[in-house]
Amino acid sequence: MYSDWPAVEAAIDHVVAASDQPFIPETVLHARALAVISQGRYRTPDEVGDGYGPTVSFHWTNLAPHPIEIEAHSDRYELYLFRPGAFDVQHFACQSDGAISAELIAALDVILIAPQAD
Repeated sequence: MYSDWPAVEAAIDHVVAASDQPFIPETVLHARALAVISQGRYRTPDEVGDGYGPTVSFHWTNLAPHPIEIEAHSDRYELYLFRPGAFDVQHFACQSDGAISAELIAALDVILIAPQAD
């Protein structure tokens, strides 16, 4: 797990810089928008890596009860909900200005709300 969301943003930059394929600028915009809106709201991912296309994938592999992945594309976010022997994929349209849809925020609020300090 990353120590904070600025470290996640640095990981996004590393994924983009290390890619053999050029990224569509909107893909990078959407990955960064997810990191920005997540700061102080959601727990950080365990991993950030390149996905398909190229895309940026955020992995919560140690999340109870099941792991999840969010993949930032140029035109959408894909939310993967992994369960034993199966997984579900939900698609959320991206806003052209990088704003995160209310539907994606609502889904993440259920799954990723950061634990409150005691």
